[in-house]
Amino acid sequence: MTSSYGLNEPGTYVITSDGKDTTVVADRLDYDGPDGSLQAWKDQSVIASFRWWSSIVRKSD
Repeated sequence: MTSSYGLNEPGTYVITSDGKDTTVVADRLDYDGPDGSLQAWKDQSVIASFRWWSSIVRKSD
């Protein structure tokens, strides 16, 4: 069994990386990817990946 670290609630997240904000609508965020990157998942697929990030904000739905 593998453990997962992240935000397991579906929603809209604003992720700041390299001074840019990126908005993603995801089922969950996970940061135990193979290289330690933050991954946004939707429908069981990675839709965005961030190697270096400085902020995660969940927007209200």
